[in-house]
Amino acid sequence: MRMELYCDRTAILRGIPCNDGIDEALKRLEELRSEGVDVKIVDTARMSDQEIQANYFRAIQPSVRKKYSVRQIFGSLSRPAWLFARGVPALVVQEPPGEAVADVFPHKKSGRIVTIHDALDRANPTA
Repeated sequence: MRMELYCDRTAILRGIPCNDGIDEALKRLEELRSEGVDVKIVDTARMSDQEIQANYFRAIQPSVRKKYSVRQIFGSLSRPAWLFARGVPALVVQEPPGEAVADVFPHKKSGRIVTIHDALDRANPTA
C-alpha cells in the first residue's frame, strides 16, 4: 500500500467536519513514514491550479467505483475541487503501489463523512 497526502499545512480549514482529527492524522502519517510505510507527503502550497486539478481528477477515481461523494468535500456543486489539497487535505491510497487509486479520504459515504483520521484508525486500530 502507498499513501500520498496532498496538503498545504498553512491553509487547512480546521473546525470543519471533513477535517476532524487532521492534526492527529498528520502526526500519524509522519510516524508511519518513519516506520517504513510508503507514505509520500506532497506540499501543495506552491502547486499551480492546473497541478491541483490534475491531482484532484486522479484522486477522485475511486469515488465512481465505490459510490461515495467527494465533490462537496473538496469544494461545492458549483466549484468542485477548490478546497482540494489546500483547505481540505487529501489522502490518496494506492494498492498495490503504482496501480490505480484505490481510495481517497475524506469522502462521504451513506451520509457520513469518513475523514483521514477515520481511515488511519481503520487501517491500524491499535494506533
